[in-house]
Amino acid sequence: MSIKGNPQSISEEWILMHKNLPVFSFNVLKDFKVVLAITNIYNAEHTPPFMKNITTAELKRWLEDRTIPTNRQFLNNLLLASKLYSKRMFLFSSLALSLHDHYWIKPLSSKVSWANVNLYENDINEVIGNFLIEEFHNLYTTNSAEYLEMLHTLDTIFIHDEDSLETIEVTNSPEATSQGILPKKWELLNKQTYLIKFAPPTDPTEPYNEEIACAIARALGLPYSQYYVGITKNSFPYCICQNLTSKNVELIHLHCLLRKYSLDIQPDYHQTISLLESLKVPDAKEFINKMIVLDFLTMNINRHTKNIAILRNSSTLEILSMCPIYDTGTSLNIDYLNNPSLHLEMSKPFKYTHEQQLALIDNFDFIDLYYLKEVEFQIEDILLKYNAPQSLIEDKIELYIKRISLLEHLIPLS
Repeated sequence: MSIKGNPQSISEEWILMHKNLPVFSFNVLKDFKVVLAITNIYNAEHTPPFMKNITTAELKRWLEDRTIPTNRQFLNNLLLASKLYSKRMFLFSSLALSLHDHYWIKPLSSKVSWANVNLYENDINEVIGNFLIEEFHNLYTTNSAEYLEMLHTLDTIFIHDEDSLETIEVTNSPEATSQGILPKKWELLNKQTYLIKFAPPTDPTEPYNEEIACAIARALGLPYSQYYVGITKNSFPYCICQNLTSKNVELIHLHCLLRKYSLDIQPDYHQTISLLESLKVPDAKEFINKMIVLDFLTMNINRHTKNIAILRNSSTLEILSMCPIYDTGTSLNIDYLNNPSLHLEMSKPFKYTHEQQLALIDNFDFIDLYYLKEVEFQIEDILLKYNAPQSLIEDKIELYIKRISLLEHLIPLS
């Protein structure tokens, strides 16, 4: 396909911002939002940690990494309803706003400021999030008044007219940058933002696992994000947790740090500890060791490098701490009780099995078996609170007791 006319008329200039600080500007193909070139650099030290350098190729990779996954349920429905037609258009129409960090993009000509758009001091538009969860589609048919009203809203809240961007009305939604394939949405409750995540059909107990993992983390002295379980009108479980960032504190995934410093995405334990300590992350080794034990006890199979993070001050760039542990739901699979040969010992991110990861730890003085064994009773309390079936309660407890026994066998305890 050939494009005729003045090149300036088919491209437009955008700028990457870090809060109110311009980082660099870039040209995009106007109709398709394809990045063409970096144009000016203003504050290179505030470049997103994911990017190894400020190049067109790295910006494209960062934008792709930042965007909602293609296989997110109902994403295609949302794109069609909002007449965006691509997830890249979705990202640009949402100004790449996120609740993980304080980066965002805007047209160079726009007068919009961080105060207008940030998701910490402005309301979140929940229409987009609602459309991306199955509960909405279960409650309303495509011909219902509620469904048609949402379609109309989606058609009007997104940016379609780049010629009027000086008076842009932003969607104020973080959904274009939400990660993972499970249905989820952000919600504003009592002036605090919460992530609501639904269970996959393959394991409806994942929300319960998140809250159980909190009890284990607490017994280990491991900082954690507190999860709670909720039940939808259709009796489907979900979990909810408060946002880990704030208007002054942002999150950086280990995935970004490994990439920036040219380390393997399948990281080496010792290299990772060295990297975190070189960045002056407090108590990094202790945190990682406790995380390994948590994942061993829960048989977590999904501790990839986007499920490990650090926190930093977004204005000064000072590293503050490891981010409290989160996303431990893909765990405590009770199928293992009936078929121990199932490949449920798979672990991440350092080794392929939990036993191999456990062997990396050179000091287990932080473990108090008394507190860990007490979690058995907390598991029962958690599941009873949500009226879980007695068989599920017994299976989860049995699996946890087996993991505690194996931990005792494998590690030297004074």
